[in-house]
Amino acid sequence: MPISTKTRTRFAGRVVDSQGRGVYGLDLKLRHPVSGVERRVRSDLEGRFGLAVFGGQWTLSSDEHSLVWAAARLGTGPLYLPKATLSVEDGVDLEKTFVLAQRP
Repeated sequence: MPISTKTRTRFAGRVVDSQGRGVYGLDLKLRHPVSGVERRVRSDLEGRFGLAVFGGQWTLSSDEHSLVWAAARLGTGPLYLPKATLSVEDGVDLEKTFVLAQRP
């Protein structure tokens, strides 16, 4: 059965550090593995971002360079974004907060 890639849903998120501070300027990638569709966005000054998506399973990630840059701005040690898989239902907007973790 073909996948409809028509955008019907708004995904909003916020990226924060372990102290709840918004992480700005973080490059994020949301990927729909079945269709191969990718959406890219950068978090704003409060760590917020928003993307138009369609229903299905999506994975959220960030590249190492962006995480190193965020850690330098925050004055912390190395950071990582724990793997996040999102289940999106067509027509149902979704909002989530993602906490960056410090590498051990």
